[in-house]
Amino acid sequence: MSLKNTSDEAFVLYLEGQQLFSVIDRKDLDAALAKFRAATSLSPDFARAWGHIAYCLAQIVVGGHERDRKRAKQLLEEAEGHARTAISLDAGDYANHWDLAFVLLNLGRGEEAYRAYEHALALFDRQTDKLDRRNDLLVEMAEAYVYAGNSDRAFELLDRAVRVPDWYRWIRAWAHFNRREYKETIAEITAMRKKCFDAGYVPDIQLLLAAAYAYIGDNALAQEALGRLRKARADWDLASELARNPFASEKDRLHWEEGMRRAGFN
Repeated sequence: MSLKNTSDEAFVLYLEGQQLFSVIDRKDLDAALAKFRAATSLSPDFARAWGHIAYCLAQIVVGGHERDRKRAKQLLEEAEGHARTAISLDAGDYANHWDLAFVLLNLGRGEEAYRAYEHALALFDRQTDKLDRRNDLLVEMAEAYVYAGNSDRAFELLDRAVRVPDWYRWIRAWAHFNRREYKETIAEITAMRKKCFDAGYVPDIQLLLAAAYAYIGDNALAQEALGRLRKARADWDLASELARNPFASEKDRLHWEEGMRRAGFN
């Protein structure tokens, strides 16, 4: 998202508009729209604010808040103009293409809409900081493909949207281990999408898995996990592992150490 020539006041208005946005309540939708319009008045180059004006106008129609067909069409046509303004100001921001796609879909221009959605997704994947990626795009695209009769593409997008990142599972596994819930620890690790030796996999996870297996008495699987760790990190040892763990509780530190020792890690 480009904030070139965007004032602090305009950005605050934009954030307030996001908080007010509603797909149900017309009053909140109008209030959000007013915030986005005020943001563009202060900072005419603020692309995302223009895009959000477009989305709000389209949502007024989609939400059934404008029953007059002529007026509804006028709102959608106005929305398209604002969405294209957003793209002209920042063509590299996936959100602006997303806004245009939503408008086009509800104007009945499906093929154009799907192209805009796919372009938004390409920018989302290739040119967007991970901190700025909203999986809502994937879900909205899935809904659009349901209307297109392409449920396979819809499920592909939905499966991706709800996928739990492996890092989250690793930390959940740690939390379970610290609560002495070893089967749950194992379940989180085995549910990870990436497996040991895959690109990007953190082999230290196998040490936690080995300790969990050791605590439930499954020494064979503990040894298998430990073997994978040693193959990936031959130089790692018990002292190195203990030196980096900032446990506040000595009881928890000893619990971790005991698990590693039971697994045969030294």
